[in-house]
Amino acid sequence: MATQAQEDMNDGQSRRFHPRRVLGLGCLGLFFVMCAMVGILVVALQSGPVELQLPGSSALKLGSSNFVLSNASFQSGTTYFVDFTSSGVRSILEFHDLTDNHSLEVVFHHATKGAQKEEHLLTLPEP
Repeated sequence: MATQAQEDMNDGQSRRFHPRRVLGLGCLGLFFVMCAMVGILVVALQSGPVELQLPGSSALKLGSSNFVLSNASFQSGTTYFVDFTSSGVRSILEFHDLTDNHSLEVVFHHATKGAQKEEHLLTLPEP
């Protein structure tokens, strides 16, 4: 009889969710949601830049272009950008994929009504 009660108790424990299992399922679900969101963004960007209107007369624009301006000259490649505009301030983060140099540049542009600033954050060689 004691063995039957122990088996019943073990079955009940194995059916319950343990915190570790819940955390694992939550992380897996979050991973799938993030993959789906990236896939939707890629499909949306194939037809051109995407602009999202945000509260407070702000806008976020994501896209790519074959226009690459690097070191004050036009170069072959693709520019991927994130452009945020809000009440007289504009910030643009650009990723330049330069095919001639086989490199990737990360450039940050910031402009207000009174000043402009451009910073080359990173340049990486491509294999």
